[in-house]
Amino acid sequence: MAGNPIPLDDGSGNVADTDSVHGFRDPYTVTPPTTLTGVANYEYAEPDLTNGRPLTGTLNPGQNVVVLKYKRKTAGNITVNHFEVGGSTQLYTPSGATAPSAETYVGTEKNWD
Repeated sequence: MAGNPIPLDDGSGNVADTDSVHGFRDPYTVTPPTTLTGVANYEYAEPDLTNGRPLTGTLNPGQNVVVLKYKRKTAGNITVNHFEVGGSTQLYTPSGATAPSAETYVGTEKNWD
């Protein structure tokens, strides 16, 4: 049966090869893997509708690609220091601070899109 493949893998080996062939205008459904082979601490976030198709739909002429986005489950804190090259004096006063100091971003509280 002729049809259009739905590539679900970028070749990295992190997602199991689940390419398939269906007929034109057939309905399709993609179930995102909850874990990625060889990649720890990430979870499925959403389909990338800017660069791909939704998780369910109807096949159209041409290539039909579903792009899955994953995000880190937890992340460590990030400390940002604002120094002049070669110096060690803080140059930036973060919001809420009374003097120049390092900024700390708490990884579990940020949405890093």
